Amino acid sequence: MTQTEQAERVEEARRPEPGERGRSDLGPVGNAVSDRVEDLLRGYLADRSEAVAALARLRGGAGKTFGECPQLWGLTVDSHAYAAPGWSRDRQDRAEEAVHAALSLFALHQQSLRGASGGDENRMHRRVRYLDGDRGRRPHYGLGWAVRACMGSGEIDTALHNRLKKAAQASSLRTRVGELRQIVAHLRRNRVALDYGLLADQLFQAQEPRGITRVRNEWGHGFVSYRPAKNDGTASDDTTTASEKEHQ
Repeated sequence: MTQTEQAERVEEARRPEPGERGRSDLGPVGNAVSDRVEDLLRGYLADRSEAVAALARLRGGAGKTFGECPQLWGLTVDSHAYAAPGWSRDRQDRAEEAVHAALSLFALHQQSLRGASGGDENRMHRRVRYLDGDRGRRPHYGLGWAVRACMGSGEIDTALHNRLKKAAQASSLRTRVGELRQIVAHLRRNRVALDYGLLADQLFQAQEPRGITRVRNEWGHGFVSYRPAKNDGTASDDTTTASEKEHQ
């Protein structure tokens, strides 16, 4: 392993401490996207013209790579917000792809959802919550959790489940973001939110050597650990259904 690769692995594993910057559960890419999404979301829900226009432009990049959308360069997040001085050019390129994908998918997800109340039901970006402190395995509003939340209790939507599997098993970024575009459209119809900071971190990691293995596991754990809310708003502790086990 070269010194550059070692430095990159250390940087990848690093998470900012509380109070240092942004969210302690995200890396620099995820924090940059989370901050940008929150700014856009506040403006969009308040019907501010600049935020509405920015999301309309960003939607055009959903499902496409950074290089396919030169019209969006400069509209996402400046690389100085997340790139460390020692990053290689390839690593910065991978981060730019993740930032672009997450923000353009959010723009698609949020489209036309800004009712007069401006309440949480219109927020398609929601910060992830973890059950029982089990960070990384059972996050609410992670991709796997959100996909499962679109399905009926005890039922598996085979077509949607296959989309998730294809995104997890994709051999190219272009294929992965194409599948995610279809998934996000489905989430939007069902008003199920995502944590786009977490998604950005995962899309960044998925491009790293062997990184997709961890991301795939996180999506899978989120999918099988989803439980419908009880009447009191807490998650059910029912065991995994037989139908879910068949699709694992």
